[in-house]
Amino acid sequence: MNAWFSRSLALLCAAAITFSVATAQKAQSLVYKFAPGKTYQYKSVSDGTVIQEMAGQEMKIENGSNITVSLTTEKIGSDGSITLITAIVEGSNRIKNPMQDTTIALTDMVGKRMRLQVKNDGTVMGREIVDTVASEGQMRGAGQREAVRLHILPGKSVKAGDTWTSTFVDTVDGMGGKIVNVIKSNYTLVGTEDRSGVSCLKVGYDGAITVEGTGNMQGMDLYIEGGGKVNGTMYFDAARGMVVYDESTTETESTIAVTGQQNMTIPISQKSKTVQTLLP
Repeated sequence: MNAWFSRSLALLCAAAITFSVATAQKAQSLVYKFAPGKTYQYKSVSDGTVIQEMAGQEMKIENGSNITVSLTTEKIGSDGSITLITAIVEGSNRIKNPMQDTTIALTDMVGKRMRLQVKNDGTVMGREIVDTVASEGQMRGAGQREAVRLHILPGKSVKAGDTWTSTFVDTVDGMGGKIVNVIKSNYTLVGTEDRSGVSCLKVGYDGAITVEGTGNMQGMDLYIEGGGKVNGTMYFDAARGMVVYDESTTETESTIAVTGQQNMTIPISQKSKTVQTLLP
């Protein structure tokens, strides 16, 4: 098993998997309020580890990313839907394993736009690639996704202690196949808390993750399945209708079955932490 294949498996798995309180008694309406023509920027910082076992040998891989993404409001529909143009402003990915320690600038993805249409509760209605990425490699499909995932809001007024649920389904093209991620999340409005001098609604969430997919590398077929959990806290500025801070941890256990020139089963464990911050 060569180094490129091992590294690519780690990147595939990382891409697949691509989340003091004062009581708030007053009911609050949680909806996104993207202003027409305005551009917002989020900084997303992620760090994690991947442990995979092949041929009886365990490999630990550290990975991370530092990405700034812009969201420009293109249009607000009569039904309240929001059309956003998203693009990476700057970014890099870092990977460290026994064979390498490198940081890769996402130069070929900077400025490449995607059109994203969502309801004002964050439900995705459609995606459209505006500028294609001319990069080579089998992670191309994973690269052209929105770097900031909007949480699904309740779509109604809620007060402290109220809960709601959401199901997020995402399909990523990569490694000659498709990977389907399903996240079923539970949200609870905890209360209010200041964040960066702004009174925000504090929302806790947790969710169950399932991952299934297929791929092909170096003439070998891959079958991926697994699951995990996500836990996090987001701070929502109801006046602006924007998430200003979001911190989450994700843990997954998955298995890649390889058939072809070699037959093997590769167990993979992942842990990661991601922080997303709305820039001034």
